[in-house]
Amino acid sequence: IAFVGVWERPLSVLPNFENKFAKDLFGQPYDTFCGFTPEGFVVAIENKPFPMITLGPTRLVVKAKDKESLLNYIEAIKPEIDSRVSGFKFSSFGINSEYQWTDIGESPEVWLWNHFINPSLSCSSQVQMCSRLNLRIGINETQVANVEIEPRRGIRNGIFANINHHHNEMLNGLPTREDAETLIKKSIEAI
Repeated sequence: IAFVGVWERPLSVLPNFENKFAKDLFGQPYDTFCGFTPEGFVVAIENKPFPMITLGPTRLVVKAKDKESLLNYIEAIKPEIDSRVSGFKFSSFGINSEYQWTDIGESPEVWLWNHFINPSLSCSSQVQMCSRLNLRIGINETQVANVEIEPRRGIRNGIFANINHHHNEMLNGLPTREDAETLIKKSIEAI
């Protein structure tokens, strides 16, 4: 799960965290990388997709394994970011999440076809399959869900979904833990 905030104005100077704070953030100081990359200032566990925090010129990304960890990271970095980027706002934000189902009972390509493709498209062939879907679902005038669904690699009867729940609305700074929890809860309910 991730929180992504798009800065209202691009940052001309990238903020960074004090080295000890960054190294201790995930509780694995010897395995934690912190430094500047082409994406911005990054704090991440070496060779892992998460946890990760990226302070880039156009956005902030906070990735975690689960909701509770994400809330912990947001709570920990909020005072650090507030002290380094004064008066910032996000012009939009997203709650991104990934899901997998590992025992759907049939081939994922057949399952995807049967659940998402209009039956009138079935031709006279013996086999109808779908290997990947990209859906864009308007939730309301300010929210869109971009959903990618595909067979789960390495799992014979598995489906993987990546969901980007985009909110095209202003957010005054990084939310508090409680506000972030509410945003995530509403996102999960909407999706």
